[in-house]
Amino acid sequence: MKTLIAKELQLVLHPATVVFVALGLLVLIPSWPYTVILFYACLSVFFNTLNARETHDMDYTFPLPVSRSDMVSARVLVVVGVEVVLVAVMFLVSLARPVLGMSDFVVVGMPLNLAFFGFAFVIFALFNAVFFPLYYRDTMKVGFPFLVACVPTVVVGLALEVAPHVVPLFRDCLAAAGSECLVAKAIVLAVGIAVFIGATMVTLRVSQKVFSRVDM
Repeated sequence: MKTLIAKELQLVLHPATVVFVALGLLVLIPSWPYTVILFYACLSVFFNTLNARETHDMDYTFPLPVSRSDMVSARVLVVVGVEVVLVAVMFLVSLARPVLGMSDFVVVGMPLNLAFFGFAFVIFALFNAVFFPLYYRDTMKVGFPFLVACVPTVVVGLALEVAPHVVPLFRDCLAAAGSECLVAKAIVLAVGIAVFIGATMVTLRVSQKVFSRVDM
């Protein structure tokens, strides 16, 4: 598994992925819809799988003494790692904003609090759960799974940005700045992480099952 993950990082991971992760620095921009930043991680999945197709990664990997399940696991785990790193970058940079004198931002939608990051994990879980089972039906077709996975991801992302403006309870608690409703926000974060972990496990199993039936 370690060898496959190393192969994914060295041969499949598109250089643009580093740029997409670095775009977590956009949290320093005032009045920015921060949910949009999460989409860059989803876009990196498209670039990586497209890169794998164009470099004939499957032709290289299949002769190796590895199982199809491990092939799926390595790719999904690398994607999960990129998503976690992006969230970590956003979180750490958001902590630096008060130090840089940027704490009084005008927020467009959902502010960068614990609840936001909990919802971020849910969005990634949703994208992965839709994308990978479709992708492993035919690894030569990347665009269709990506577009289908983007539909619910964009819908949830937009709902997250709109909710603070139209749902009073959401606005006054989960979208509140500072330490207000800290317990509720922490619960959302914990639930989001749990959903992300659980969904990743289910996505792995379903994708492995789908890929095992594909005639290569």
